[in-house]
Amino acid sequence: VFAAGYLITDSHDSENFAVRAYLAKTGNLLWEDQLFGSAFSYSNANDIAVLDYNVFVVGNVEDDFTVRVYHSIEGDLLWQDQYNGTSNGYDVANATAASIGRVFVVGKVSNLGKGADFTIRAYQAR
Repeated sequence: VFAAGYLITDSHDSENFAVRAYLAKTGNLLWEDQLFGSAFSYSNANDIAVLDYNVFVVGNVEDDFTVRVYHSIEGDLLWQDQYNGTSNGYDVANATAASIGRVFVVGKVSNLGKGADFTIRAYQAR
């Protein structure tokens, strides 16, 4: 069982991108990971997709569109991608889906002169 969201873990009330894996049979924590942003930053994990032994977690880390991929059993980070739009504004990955070797991530990216643009990014599920 996988859970994603944010944890508030410091005195500055910062939200930290967080993902946890639990054993379905017992509910015991198997592994967890957090990305700690700077003070007063807001980072969230918004969605999860699972394909084979890969767990794809998407959201935003310090206002960047973020995709992180973990090994489902060990919790090792396999790869990550962060994308920052041209206006250096609020960019976020909202949802993900995985199918037959591909992962699709949708969200929004802030670009100069355009405001927020709907964004779809596709990745090889390795």
